[in-house]
Amino acid sequence: MSKAKVRVPLILCISTLFLLGSCTSLIEGLKESSIQRTAPQETQPEKTPSTVVETQAPALKSELAAAEQEILRLVNQQRDEHNLPRLYLSTELSQVARDHSTDMAKRNFYSHIDPQGTTPHQRITRKMGDRYYLEGTAENIAYSERSDGFSSLSQQQIGRDFMHGWMNSPGHRANILREGMTHIGIGLHQQGNRIYATQKFIGYIARLTGTADKTTLSLEQPVIQLALNSHRMTKDKLTVMVGLPDKNAKWPTPDGSYYRGLGYVKPLWTKEHEFTIELPVATYGKGTYTIQLGAQGNRSVGQKQFTFYVN
Repeated sequence: MSKAKVRVPLILCISTLFLLGSCTSLIEGLKESSIQRTAPQETQPEKTPSTVVETQAPALKSELAAAEQEILRLVNQQRDEHNLPRLYLSTELSQVARDHSTDMAKRNFYSHIDPQGTTPHQRITRKMGDRYYLEGTAENIAYSERSDGFSSLSQQQIGRDFMHGWMNSPGHRANILREGMTHIGIGLHQQGNRIYATQKFIGYIARLTGTADKTTLSLEQPVIQLALNSHRMTKDKLTVMVGLPDKNAKWPTPDGSYYRGLGYVKPLWTKEHEFTIELPVATYGKGTYTIQLGAQGNRSVGQKQFTFYVN
């Protein structure tokens, strides 16, 4: 009988802080597999139909697509059992995951951080662009090795084996069952007798949709285009805060008081889940503006900023 060996480290990223898991390696017997895992580091914290695929530019076809689909099915089965919203498969995020699995295989390393020091969060922003107002991310990786090159296993069984290992590791299980995540990317790559697997999870409020995601806007058209993540929140909960070029400038409020250096604007809804924000350049002029978003229906917003320069 062929022996399978699965190794599984963990990185956990929450809110706007991205921290590497570290330290303790534990070895636990699991049927015919052994699992190596690392304890996650916690940070302070700052639901939908069956298998759903977001409409995006198509990713490259995976040779292990059936195994990836089985992992997705099992992830959402687990979330169903724990009364959590299902995760939506992002083809764009899946390509980021698949690229990392391929990179680990081809350059013979096994880590959340590649040899150039690129972190999981940087992989997202570099390959998907800094277009998402992220609230949190997480990543699980693993590899499995068999002397028969997996010839005796179906792709569905390969997917089940990876999920079995992840669900029996507390930190990875926590990522799979984490609240606040809405999208998942899954990517596998086989090289010889080894298969690398990467899961990437994100939760976000909205994403920029403007052509080329311009960060420089004209004084004549200082409009920002975004799409709401309707799997995360509803329109009425969206908060938009604008940071002004002059941090001492006064932004008046209806009750006669004012904010200094910032203010709140209402989004203009152009489609069901798409909206625009017009920067108040007629009042405050040229310069660097920032946008921060919130999902609580009050004045609280996240730490992340989208920055735009109006000239």
